[in-house]
Amino acid sequence: MTTPSAMLSHNFAEVKKLRSAGNFASALPLVHSSKIESDEDAFEAMICLFVSGNLEAVLGQVGRHEWKSKWSRNASQALVGLIAHKDSREALSLARAAVSEPGVTYDAVALYLILLHANRLIDEAQAYIRGRLQDPPPGEVLLYIALAEIAWATSNWAGAYSLALSVLSRDMNNFRALLISSLAGYELGNIHESLGYAIRAHRIAQAVPAVALQLMRCQNKIGDYYAAIAAFNGLGGAERVPPEFHAELGVAYSGLGDREKAVDAYKKALSTERKPILALRNLLELYVNSGAGEDLRRFV
Repeated sequence: MTTPSAMLSHNFAEVKKLRSAGNFASALPLVHSSKIESDEDAFEAMICLFVSGNLEAVLGQVGRHEWKSKWSRNASQALVGLIAHKDSREALSLARAAVSEPGVTYDAVALYLILLHANRLIDEAQAYIRGRLQDPPPGEVLLYIALAEIAWATSNWAGAYSLALSVLSRDMNNFRALLISSLAGYELGNIHESLGYAIRAHRIAQAVPAVALQLMRCQNKIGDYYAAIAAFNGLGGAERVPPEFHAELGVAYSGLGDREKAVDAYKKALSTERKPILALRNLLELYVNSGAGEDLRRFV
């Protein structure tokens, strides 16, 4: 495994430095104005476009370079597969092949971990991390995000929190690091700190469902039920939101003592194939505590 900056041309080493700090306003023009001199340069261009959200530009970039190394050819195709929502197993197979090749960069390894997570192969991710990533360079922001998400998936709250904070020390507006910090802080009992991270993440990435859901969770936890309802109403198209949002909406209405609206929200959450345990538990509890025996019998 190589440190990419050692193989990058001067301009693309600067691109990596800028995008790792979240300075896409400077990084993206430099990508478009710089000559690609190597596979490492070409892959850095794709990664910069990817993490900045310019997904169509990534797809356009891949065909402009003649890949010479096996790792870069496989990794670039894996990234395209991830973005195009093709068979994630095929994309993972390409990423797995890439990390087995000499000269593979840490960003390609991060892509491999992201695809393992997407395919729920957490054990394989942990095995790779234990064997190959005991002391990764702190400047590898995308890798640290991937490591934090794997730590979160294994309920290693403290590890996820530490990794996310490492990213925020370099890019304070990285919404994925803010989200992980909020999720981990919530599980560690630091609710107000968790809310602060969720608010910051929501300001940056309002359209990301996981961010809005975490904001509602935090607001409900501290009893700010009106704010949780406002966050739900700000989603737009409530009928299309995942069931977990309706479950949190039920918590908010229940907290305000509006039994009818709480029941309605919980029922909407439970009308989907994926039935949140939060909605199931709270609706049962609400029926029992309110003495609604007939409703309870119909429900069970």
